[in-house]
Amino acid sequence: MSKDKKQFYGSRSAADVYRNTVHMLNNKYYNIYRSNFKTKGLTYREEQYVMNRFWEAGTVAAFNIKHTDALGYAQWAMNTWDMYGEPEQVNLINKYGSPLVPSGIQVVDKDVVIGYIQSNRKPLNMIVNWYVERIAQIQMVINTNLELHKMPFIIPVGDDSEKKKIMDVVDKILNNEIVIAVEGVEPNIFKAISTQVPYIIDKLENHMKNLENDLLTYLGVNNSGSNKVEQVQLSEVNSNNEEINLSDDNFNDNLKQFCRRVKEVLGKDISIEVSGQDAQADGQVHENDEKTGPKDDGEDE
Repeated sequence: MSKDKKQFYGSRSAADVYRNTVHMLNNKYYNIYRSNFKTKGLTYREEQYVMNRFWEAGTVAAFNIKHTDALGYAQWAMNTWDMYGEPEQVNLINKYGSPLVPSGIQVVDKDVVIGYIQSNRKPLNMIVNWYVERIAQIQMVINTNLELHKMPFIIPVGDDSEKKKIMDVVDKILNNEIVIAVEGVEPNIFKAISTQVPYIIDKLENHMKNLENDLLTYLGVNNSGSNKVEQVQLSEVNSNNEEINLSDDNFNDNLKQFCRRVKEVLGKDISIEVSGQDAQADGQVHENDEKTGPKDDGEDE
């Protein structure tokens, strides 16, 4: 058995495994977030940029690109506030040095329109990261608990020749071989050690699943809302579905305000909204009665 195989995480440290787990989970939930929204009036590049800004900053600025009939989008920084603490004048952040992004002070609701995805005006990933860090921690503990239930062997060995024979047998055992031919090795020397560690993986997985369901609810994605072994009461299902729909409403209300002001101030029609499914008491998702967004080919006007 090689030295690397004996290390708990191979050649990687526990900190590396944790970082990689967090990175993987962030990508997973970003994809779920993106799949829950649809847009109209945005190119694929604009959609990617706008949805990224909502994820990373919770806000984006829209403006008319001079001498064109197109909208542009950019990050923004506060310049002045009005008497209610709302942005009154801002500066657009030209991160990629594009000549299309205006410089200088921009007046809100005249030169630019500021949009938010949440009523708290915070980045989506701020709350997602809180859940992801805890889910990753649970996965790390599950890995540790799983490793501790592997029963190690203490094997007395003599010369190098005997050691090699014994390690070949151990490798076959760890590779789940059913029948192992042993020549010149005394079977009684293989003594397994019981770690006496309690098995808690099932409890940890339940806790992790509950956190995942909470996060999906926050993102407005349908889920069971509970990972209980016993039957979930209808009242609990209704309560969870109500939270899912409230999350969707929070997103849609803010996005509709943004799109409406883009139309009023900049004269352009765009639409960004949750993909149009409601969670109901039967635990299923249902298409909203009112269909909005891009029409399918061949659909009647």
